Formats: sequence, C-alpha cells, structure tokens
Amino acid sequence: MDTQEASLKVIQELQGAVFKMMTSDRSRNRSTANNSPEVVTSAKLDAIHARLLQLEMKIDSKPSYPQALALGVASSGIFTAALQLWNSVRQSTSSSSNSS
Repeated sequence: MDTQEASLKVIQELQGAVFKMMTSDRSRNRSTANNSPEVVTSAKLDAIHARLLQLEMKIDSKPSYPQALALGVASSGIFTAALQLWNSVRQSTSSSSNSS
C-alpha cells in the first residue's frame, strides 16, 4: 500500500468513525435528554482524539520507504555473507573428503 492509498484509508476510517459516533450519540441523546450539550461535545471530542491516537500509532509502527530500503539492503548483505560461508564450508568438506 503506497502513501496515498494509506492516507485515503485513514481519511475513510476517520469519516466512518465520526459518522458512527454522531449517529449513535443522536440516538442516545433522544433516549437520555439530561445530558448537556457541553458533555456530549466533550465526549465526542474524547472519542475522536482516542481514534486519532490509535491511527497515529498504526501509521508510526509501519516502516517508511527509506527504512524498508535499508532493511532490504541489510538482508541482502546478510544473505550474501551466509551464501559465502556455506560455499566455504562446502569447499572445505569436499576437499577434506577428497584427501582421505
């Protein structure tokens, strides 16, 4: 998933969360009319803030392009070193079995 797709997904999730919260609060406000508008607004803002924190943690946990590239380069180096080690071990075992 590229950056633009991820941004669109986050925006869609936020819009969905806000819509769900607004519709659920409307039904709750009809059933319990004793909540003041300030309490309802505060609760809505708290819910939006919590959702934004969750999304921020999800985005921060994913590696960026430079990090992914660095991991790829590092893994390539490790693979090359392991392959050289394997070839050395194979050559040394084959030469020792030929000399016996």
